[in-house]
Amino acid sequence: MKVFLVFLALLIVCVSFLCLWSDMNQYALIQQSLKEYAEEAASGIALLLDAECYAQGMLCIDSALAEAYIDYLVEYVTKKKYFAPPGIVNASYRIVNDPSETSGEGGSSYNSYPIVQVELTYRGRDLFRLPFICVDEIRRTAVYCWENS
Repeated sequence: MKVFLVFLALLIVCVSFLCLWSDMNQYALIQQSLKEYAEEAASGIALLLDAECYAQGMLCIDSALAEAYIDYLVEYVTKKKYFAPPGIVNASYRIVNDPSETSGEGGSSYNSYPIVQVELTYRGRDLFRLPFICVDEIRRTAVYCWENS
C-alpha cells in the first residue's frame, strides 16, 4: 500500500508539472506574439507622416491614419489563433510630435521626435489550468522614435 501511495503522489506531481510546463509554453508564445504585434504597430504608426507638416520640414504623425491603422491591427490580431474570442485585444497609443508635449510629465528620456508608444492588452480566459496560478491579462508595450530628426 505504501508503494501505491508514493506512486500516486509522484504521478500527481508529474502531471501537475507537465500541465504547468505546457501552459507556461503557451503563455510565452502569447507574450512573444503580442510583443511582435506591438512593435509592428509602433513602427507602422511612425511611418504615417502628415504630408502638410512634412512639406514644412517637420516630422509629424497623422493621428487619423494612426487610429485607422490601430483599428486594422486589432481586428487582424483578434483573428489569430491565440487571441480569438472569448479573449479581447485592446490597443492604446500615444504620439508625441513635439518635445514641448512631454514637459508636464517630467521630460522624456528620448532625444528624437516624433515618438510613438503602443500598448496592446489581451484579456481572456485563465491561461493556466492549475488552481494556484491565475493569469488572465497580458500587456505588452513598444516604443518607436525617429533618430536624429
